[in-house]
Amino acid sequence: MYSKKTSLLIGIATIFIIIVVIGVLYNGSISPENAIKNASDLEDEHTKSVVLDKASHNPDQNLQKFIIEDDSLKTAVASPEYINDELVAFSLDLSEKSASYIMVVPRGKNTFKQIYSTTNSDFINSLVGIDNQLFWVEYPRKSLTDTPWKIKSLKLATNEVQTIREGVSEDQMLPPILRVDRNKLTWIEKKFENNIVISSAIVYEPNSNKITEIATAKLDERNNGREGTYLIIQRPVVDGMLIHQSVFEKKEAQSNKSFEIAFYPYDSTKSARVIKSNVEGIVDFTADEKWVVFCEIGRVRVFDRESGVTKYEIKGEESEMTFDSPFIMNNKVYYRYSMNQIFALDLSTGKEEEVTVRRSILSKIYNSEGYLGFSFIEARENSGEIELYIIKESQ
Repeated sequence: MYSKKTSLLIGIATIFIIIVVIGVLYNGSISPENAIKNASDLEDEHTKSVVLDKASHNPDQNLQKFIIEDDSLKTAVASPEYINDELVAFSLDLSEKSASYIMVVPRGKNTFKQIYSTTNSDFINSLVGIDNQLFWVEYPRKSLTDTPWKIKSLKLATNEVQTIREGVSEDQMLPPILRVDRNKLTWIEKKFENNIVISSAIVYEPNSNKITEIATAKLDERNNGREGTYLIIQRPVVDGMLIHQSVFEKKEAQSNKSFEIAFYPYDSTKSARVIKSNVEGIVDFTADEKWVVFCEIGRVRVFDRESGVTKYEIKGEESEMTFDSPFIMNNKVYYRYSMNQIFALDLSTGKEEEVTVRRSILSKIYNSEGYLGFSFIEARENSGEIELYIIKESQ
């Protein structure tokens, strides 16, 4: 039986693991010179690269498509988790081999290769990249009460692998989830001290190798009640982190729980503030200098960041279906609806555009340096073919 504390944290985390971890990742410590040799298990892989005919769907959307084909993909999923001008990187987990891999598709080439593999049945999660360097979280595949984890990096130029952070997620809490924006890598660490859950929001800047803790919250579980704040999941934006957090107020023997979206600036001379309080049904969120976007169950809302006034609201065809993975680019906010369609909302006009037709299943959207990406896999009859799609930022 789980403790009340464990049940709470598992419940909170479960909502977001569905959203955040759709493209699963895995890793282990293997030397760069052995990484390519160990690709022998996955030889004879091929990929095709074609530019979609813009007239075939929406002429305003500049999509590029890569088709990856391999028998291993019949039992695995892949998404374009890191994109730059030279390559596309994705993680691949093969449960039958109890191993995770990082793969690279050179853009314009017709092959892809493995550049990293886990050992000891470890698992890779939340692969991201900044400036030709990949980052991911690695931890044991087997569920443990206390899970040791490592945040690792790989330089694409040399295949050099390093560990930049490590810790232990206690009492069945989930390991950190990485999210990036521009040159900043972010995550939230959680630990227990004397029945107090301490959440810390971390930002790492690879160019300077600087790690900064920009926010700390405490949830006190002593004395038959909960009181305080618990940081759930972060979204880095241009000037700080948006964080979805739960707030507990203790009144006598009961604790009242509410949720809010708070903003924690990178600039330590500026104060944190609550963007929206008493928010229910929030699935994902983002912001830029002008807008804040909430993806929720049944709708998308866009707020003026300064005034907090709702500018646009888009409702789904079915009220119980979710929107997620919003990103602002090209003066549009892109998002996914119900795991089977990608849309873009023009922030100048409020017009919603179809980026894709409805298909099953589309991955969430991933962000990289000037690119967004997502993938499609046929849910009914997986032939080992996955389509990777890329949207480029306008110059």
